[in-house]
Amino acid sequence: MLAHLIRGLLAASAATALALAAGCGEDEPPAKIRVAASFTPLHELATRIGGERVEATNLTPIGGQPHDLVPPQPALDALRRAKLVLYLGGTFQPAVDAAVAKLPATTTKLDLATDATLPNAKPIDGTRGVVEGAPVDGSGTDPHVWLDPERFATAAKQTQDALIAADPEHRAEYQTRGGRYLAELTRLGGDYKQQLQGCGRGVLLTTHPAWGYLAARYGLEQAVVAGITPGASITPATLEALARYARRERITTLFTTVPLPTRQTRVITRETGLRVQVLDPFEGLTQEQRDQGTGYVDVMRENLVKLRDGLACDPGTTPTPTTPESTTPQQ
Repeated sequence: MLAHLIRGLLAASAATALALAAGCGEDEPPAKIRVAASFTPLHELATRIGGERVEATNLTPIGGQPHDLVPPQPALDALRRAKLVLYLGGTFQPAVDAAVAKLPATTTKLDLATDATLPNAKPIDGTRGVVEGAPVDGSGTDPHVWLDPERFATAAKQTQDALIAADPEHRAEYQTRGGRYLAELTRLGGDYKQQLQGCGRGVLLTTHPAWGYLAARYGLEQAVVAGITPGASITPATLEALARYARRERITTLFTTVPLPTRQTRVITRETGLRVQVLDPFEGLTQEQRDQGTGYVDVMRENLVKLRDGLACDPGTTPTPTTPESTTPQQ
């Protein structure tokens, strides 16, 4: 009788333990998809579309320069742990390319620069010195595909599909978040198309050749100045060539990607008549921007305001395609 009672108690204890274990399993959060993104725009794709389902690592640290990034050991560790890697193949981050090539076949590697087709821009004739962020001989392919909102929307859709393939159980969530994000990017692209019409000046003059895809998308031409980087001594020949080019093309604004020192700006304005304006290529975020939740759409809308001003765009005066019944310009 005693033995039977003991066996009953042991069985009940075992059943209770199994029930508790099952209950704990139900409370455990689902495992997140580990994503490694080579720099800020791609990290945003992962977080905006993946949401709480992903654990995303930005390989480029805050304040870091993504061009020619050499990933530190923690970034390499994140790459090896990742189930999905988002990167730009080519010459943009060769050390990242080399690290990605060593990853096992089980890692999904999504190269979001496969449609990068523009050659790197050549500098304006007569300007001399370093071209910020690109070879001076115009060799290679321009990697800045993300600055064309329509191409970036395509990259968002590719990221959504990759996350669904990695985690099909949560397809609906990725589709919902991805759909919202794609709608934002579509509106952004539509605003660029509408507001960069009727520009009095069709040349986007810059020190950093990041705007080729954007310019090609919206009917502009990118022109690149060599020899103007923060704090660098600008040669008289460069200033003369820049002034000559600006007069010929009726350009009033030189776009940089970082603020130039005040003295340098004054020299450029005095010798060429150009004002200097900063465009943000969204290659990274400052800590302040990150704290404020600044993202791609925010930065690109600020850029649009500056472009409209610098290029003297007035979309309200642009004629619509005419028909036999109407030849009235759109108001």
